[in-house]
Amino acid sequence: MLCHWHAAQTRALWAYASVEMRCRQSSTIKLIFKIIKKLTALKISWRTFTAPKDRPMTLARFVTSIAVAAFAAFAASVLAQDVPAVTVTSASGSVTFDRTELEAMGLVSVKTKTPWNEGVVDFEGVPMTLLLEKAGAVGDTTTVIALNDYSVDIPTADFAEFGTILAVKRNGDYMPVDDQGPYFVIYPFDSNPVLQGQPYYGRAVWQVKEIEVE
Repeated sequence: MLCHWHAAQTRALWAYASVEMRCRQSSTIKLIFKIIKKLTALKISWRTFTAPKDRPMTLARFVTSIAVAAFAAFAASVLAQDVPAVTVTSASGSVTFDRTELEAMGLVSVKTKTPWNEGVVDFEGVPMTLLLEKAGAVGDTTTVIALNDYSVDIPTADFAEFGTILAVKRNGDYMPVDDQGPYFVIYPFDSNPVLQGQPYYGRAVWQVKEIEVE
């Protein structure tokens, strides 16, 4: 199956695919709808044809077919990708949990205002104490690392003292990677005036990809 479109549409679609490739950790379902919406906006007409004898394959058609095949491979990889995961590393080894596994641990709700969101936000996530327990991770210092490699050292004692969670949802929805997701270390800031400032705001890392315990 080949796709027949104008060169400008092909370039536009490739540009869009490139942007989506960089945001692959956002929700797969949302990404699928974005791709479908873009295809519809471009008014692409899908046709099944093989180059007839009286209409040989031109260079333009050949290039277009290559572009379609490559885009199809990209779309397939998006469909096949796993849900976002976080890796916990300690002296006992490394354990990776995807979002489904995190939710299976049991989510708790923390309703609080933050410096980065409007109003009171309902965060749902796994208690950090439970997450480290499931990973068999023991240590005095927990280093949380974000997707951009920003990292913060947090006293592990914080988690039991303040009820810190690794948030998976915000107001009932998964957080996209371009908006504090997929995971966000959240303190119940409203529960204790001590938490309403540094160093605790600085310990609230979003876009979490890895946790190291020493």
